[in-house]
Amino acid sequence: MKSWSQGLHYHTKKMNENLCSSFDKKMILRFKELFLKRNYTYEDQVKIQENRIVLEGERPDGTIVVLVYIPDCKFSVKTAETCLSAWEKTPVKHLIIVYRDQITCFARRLLKTCNLMELEAFPSKELEIPIVNHRLQPKSFKRVPPSVLGRVKPSMLPKIHESDPIARYFHFVKGDVIEIERKNGII
Repeated sequence: MKSWSQGLHYHTKKMNENLCSSFDKKMILRFKELFLKRNYTYEDQVKIQENRIVLEGERPDGTIVVLVYIPDCKFSVKTAETCLSAWEKTPVKHLIIVYRDQITCFARRLLKTCNLMELEAFPSKELEIPIVNHRLQPKSFKRVPPSVLGRVKPSMLPKIHESDPIARYFHFVKGDVIEIERKNGII
């Protein structure tokens, strides 16, 4: 896979070289797990730029995905602008921003109004404990062709909100048909 951040001057280090705290190492593992659950491919090399951890990957459709972890306590508008300006001139079409504790309302508004690329923003607390691995959580996955439904119309199916934790984790959007497999075999 090509590295799309060649012009961004990264300091690349291996994970075992004291590059970050144990919490950050745990979060890197969670990011890789997120990419695997979404069927994204990713580079094994984690990049570091100005105290930011970057993981690059690719969706099955070929779209370039970049996950940026910002360990600052507060994710402000200035941080959001810096992050967006660093990636706007690259071929990245999907940016996942993970911030440490909180995001300001102005930064959230800036991310929602950005039309440059597809954006997702997560607090690290949402990814710290992987909810998809919980024993009570049913398996969920996206059905690729919605035409497989046969005579069932999409309006007849139950709805899931985009703010649902599972929908956020798997990046389900409006119009996706999701198959949920329960323990008792009901789909």
